[in-house]
Amino acid sequence: MKKIVLFCLLLFQFAGCENIEDCPDVGIPPYARFYVQFLDVNTQEDVFESGRFLSEEIEILKNNSNQEVSFHFFTEQNHLEIIVDDTSTDGQAYTILLKNSQSGEIKEIVVYFDVKTVEKRCYTNYYVENVDFPNYQYENESYSFKVKI
Repeated sequence: MKKIVLFCLLLFQFAGCENIEDCPDVGIPPYARFYVQFLDVNTQEDVFESGRFLSEEIEILKNNSNQEVSFHFFTEQNHLEIIVDDTSTDGQAYTILLKNSQSGEIKEIVVYFDVKTVEKRCYTNYYVENVDFPNYQYENESYSFKVKI
């Protein structure tokens, strides 16, 4: 009887729950994200650097709910980091609104994408894939998109 109990304890130890010490905090981002830079289609100049649009007036909305989307604007590179907090996998769409209240110009840019879920032993990671800006020319450099508007 002792052998059976000992065997069950050993089996539980090795085949049961993962040891939390085997899963160090590796700093994996909890959300998918991608980066966007906007260039003038004619001059190839960055639209924020030229003053055509103002970074303080950017708005990003989920198309299915008009809920605001989190983002960061990096002024040194004039890049948007768009954070995808919805881990639904297929067919997501956001509308990026670029504005300049001084000139009255507003540009709506729709972006479609999917989210890929990757299960790892200690965490789940999410990646953006199949990104498309259907009404604009764009270049993809490692999920950093240069969109010509």
